This record gives sequence, structure tokens and C-alpha cells, in this order.
Amino acid sequence: MSELFRRALLPSLEMLLFLLVFYMSLFFMPDMLNSDGDLGRHLTVGNYILDTRTIPTQDVFSHTRYGEPLVLHEWLSEVVYAFAYRAAGLNGVAWLTALLLAMIYFVLAIGLRALGVSAPLAFLAAFAAYWTGMIHQLPRPHLFTLLCFTIFILCIEMYRRRASYGTNAVSSPPSFPSGGAERYGDAERYRDMERYRDMERYRDTERYRDTERYSERSLPTSYGTNAVSSPPRDAERYGDAERYGDAERYGERSLRISRLLPLGFLFPITVLWANFNGAFVLGFFVLGLYIVGALLERELRDVLMFIGALGVVFVASLVNPFGIGLVQHVFGFMGNRFLVDNTVEYLSPNFHNISAWLFGAWIVFAILLFGRFTTRVRWTALLLLGAWTAFGLYSARNIANYAVVAAIVTAPVAEMWVVNASAFVRTRLENLDRVAPRGAGWGWGVALVALLIFLQAQGIHLDARDEGNQFTNRAFPVSAVDYLEKNPPPGNVFNEYTWGGYLEYRLFPKQRVFIDGDNDFFGEALVREYLQVVNAREGWENILEKYKVRWVLVPPERALVQALARSEHWHQVYADAYASVWVKE
Repeated sequence: MSELFRRALLPSLEMLLFLLVFYMSLFFMPDMLNSDGDLGRHLTVGNYILDTRTIPTQDVFSHTRYGEPLVLHEWLSEVVYAFAYRAAGLNGVAWLTALLLAMIYFVLAIGLRALGVSAPLAFLAAFAAYWTGMIHQLPRPHLFTLLCFTIFILCIEMYRRRASYGTNAVSSPPSFPSGGAERYGDAERYRDMERYRDMERYRDTERYRDTERYSERSLPTSYGTNAVSSPPRDAERYGDAERYGDAERYGERSLRISRLLPLGFLFPITVLWANFNGAFVLGFFVLGLYIVGALLERELRDVLMFIGALGVVFVASLVNPFGIGLVQHVFGFMGNRFLVDNTVEYLSPNFHNISAWLFGAWIVFAILLFGRFTTRVRWTALLLLGAWTAFGLYSARNIANYAVVAAIVTAPVAEMWVVNASAFVRTRLENLDRVAPRGAGWGWGVALVALLIFLQAQGIHLDARDEGNQFTNRAFPVSAVDYLEKNPPPGNVFNEYTWGGYLEYRLFPKQRVFIDGDNDFFGEALVREYLQVVNAREGWENILEKYKVRWVLVPPERALVQALARSEHWHQVYADAYASVWVKE
């Protein structure tokens, strides 16, 4: 069996994880589509960019801030979603979302294996991260952030693990001791030699000295066959150590380059990330944690490398249509407590809700793991886990990122604990780890994903609700907008905040919204005016008159509806259980 054929067909746990996440995402997709009020806005912006072939720098989507400077900090992901929508409607959006989620946790599992975690534990850790992150898994640009965030941290971890071995350690890393983890101290630095047997990456010059690089054909005839093992010692006489077979010195230089290679990927990742989603600034914070961790660990070389990487990442973040204005815009929004506190996804998780229980369970697991594991855990790992635990407790949208960090930090320690507790378990893990190379079975993956997409394209429902991928009245004013398309009222609209994106999806460009979910653009002043009107507080009529609003679309339970009913200037033209439309006479 050829290697390519073997990798295509031999199943691996990573590919099983990919397929599980892809299918489960489709299974829950209708709820995901109807849980995000901003999806319609993202599709509208993406379609506008594709239609005009320009990235707008002034607002064209609202009547309240029309023509104001606009920073589209998610423009590239919106274009990708728009491409998917044009290809297959909301089914295309669903497939793209499922593929992104599957790729995130597939990459996480692959990365954990590359860091020395056995295949079964890498699978379990990544699958647990998927379930934990479900609290904020929606079809929106932040999925691109989660993917970039995962790759970003894995690249840094790959650099740290390579650098920790030293010049000769890679060719013969110490194996797990029989006497317990205490004898080796740092769980991150000691990995089983079997997991580092890829000689393409880690050349052992003593065993592979007869390669083309060090063959006798590349040496002067007088040196003969054994020149590599006995290179000339007179450096001044022979000059170039690489040319004359100084394999040990050459190997050291090659190893130093291979250590730095993972950090080289941070630049292109950040360029994409800065155009996909404004949360690219998380990369700055992550590198800051690694700098502090390296300082506490007295790793001066790593401190300098991470400071240099931070500078490179900052430069990469400027490669976007808005330049430094994008960075300023993102930090400006995060510094506005009113806007952050009035955005649902930025609120703390509710542990009375089952969706937050896995997050709480993982916090407890980490406490028990580090409490029982007597080996010293490095400062960097503690800083990463501690910081993201705090972020997850502060804002539910950070829980998915926390789960990725928790998997990377706790899985190696948990494996060290398990294999030293039971030789039987260790043997089974090693045997399972050798069954298939990392990521094998992609042939089955492609075939099964294509089959599921084909079935949905034929109208077969794969979701839990058996209703297909569509917007519903439970979340959006679908029937009300059907009426409005046939009976368009004149003038400007005042709309429910979470419905702004859907109205743009259905009515733009004929109708521009009062507000949508992009509150970092609309700003604190307008958000306060929106809350004043929708809650029918004193002066609400003056605000509607200020923006020349002639019709209103809000849920019937809003206080504004009761105020409109008492007013002699407004009358209701449409109502159902979900939406109410009022027009000014």
C-alpha cells in the first residue's frame, strides 16, 4: 500500500473528530442560524463588497449614521460568507460554518499530537473543547478568529517545545520513566521518543550521513567515503565547514532554523486574522503572556524571540484596508464599558444554564489536575490558563477560546499523570497512537462530507428540528417582512436592535435600518437613544422625530408598542405573535 493511499484510507481519530463535529454542526444548524441576529448583516455587507468590488469606508446601511466613517473589521470573512450564500443560499452558509468548526477542532487535535499528546487523549481533549465552546458557536466571523487563535497558539507552543530540547535532545528525547513524573520535573519538556521519529524534520546526522547533502560526491576526492564522519579540522585551510562535511555544525544550524520556523507562520496568520475579524488583537495579548512567562522562567532567549514576534505581529496587523485605524477602532470599542456591558455576548456566563456547565467542569478539572500532579508546571502554562479562565468568567464569548487553551495546557499534564499511574494504560495509549499517522483518513473525510452536502442539497433535512436551514419567526420577523415587501411603508424605520441585520438581509438597499448589531460603529450615544425609545422613556417621540422615523417594527411585548397604541399619531398595520408594525399618520 503506497503511503498516499494509506494516509487517504487508514482512519485516524483526528479525522473521526472532524466528521463528528461537521455532522453535529449540521444537526444543530437551524438553532445556530437563528441565534445570531448579525448573520443577515454579514451577508449584506459581503454581497455589497462583491457587487461593488469596493470595501466601503462610509456607512451606507443605516439612515441614522449614513455617510459616517465606517471601519469594516470583518470584511474578509463577510465576503467568504457571501460567496457561500451565493453558491447555495443558507445551506451554503451552514456548510461553511460546519467546515470551519470541524477544521478548528481537527487542527487542535493535530496540534496536540504534534506536541506529544497521544492520539486518544488528543481526541478527547479536542472533543471536550468543542462541546465546551458550543455556548458561542454561531455562523459569524468569530469562527475565523477561533481558527486563527488556535493555529497562533499552536505555532508558539511548537517553537517552545522545539527550543526546550537543545541541540541534541531532539534525536534522543527521554522517554517516560518508570519511577514517576517527579524525576523529570517539567511535563512540557519530556516526551516519548516514539513521537519524535520523523527524520524529515529532525535529522540525525550520525544515522543519515550518507544522504545527498553529505555524500562523497559533494566532497573532494581525497576525503573518500568516510569524510563526513571525520571532517577536516583545519578550518582556515578548508574554509567552508558545510562544503567539507562538518555535519555536526551544519546540523546545529539547521536545527536552530527549524526551531524558529513555527514563529514564521505568525505573520501570514495575523495578516489573515486582521482582515477576518477584529479580535486579532488577542494575538498581542497572547504574546504578552508568553513574554511574561518567559521572564518568570528566566528564558532570556525566549523573551527576546517573543518580543520580536510581537513586533512582527503588530506590523502584520496593519496589512488591512484601514491600516492603524483598525487597531485604534478595536481598542476604542473594548474601552467603552457601556457598549461592552450592553452586548449580550460580552456578559458573564450563567452557570444556572446547562450550556455553561462544561466550562465550570473544566475549571474544576484543571484545579484537581494541578493540585494532584506533583510535577512543577511552568509559569507560561499557568498564565495562559489563568488569564483565559478569567476572560471566560468575565465574558461568555471567551469560553470557546478558553477551551482551546485548556486543551493545550492540561492535555500533556493529564497524559503524564495517567501514563505514570498505570503501565497498562501507557502501553494501550502508545499502541493506539501508532495505529494511524496524524490526520490520516482524509479520503473518507472528503467522501462523507460530500455525501452530507449532497443530501442537504437534495432537500433532505439532517437537523434536529427537521426544518432545514432557514430563518424562522421564532427569532426574526419573517412574516412581517413578507408583508412589508408587498406593502412598503414610506420613510425611515425604527427597528428592534437584533432585527437590524435581518432587515438589511431582506430590505437593503430600498430600506436602511435605524440600528443593527454593529454597536461599535453606532456608538454609545445612538445606543442610548435606541434604549430610550424602545423602552418608551420620556422624550422617545422627540428622538423618532429627530431621525424622521415614519414606521416602527418591534416585538409586541416592547414598552414602545404600548406607548404607540396610546398615541393618536400612530396606527398598527400589521401584527402577529412575533412582530408588530406601526405607521405614523
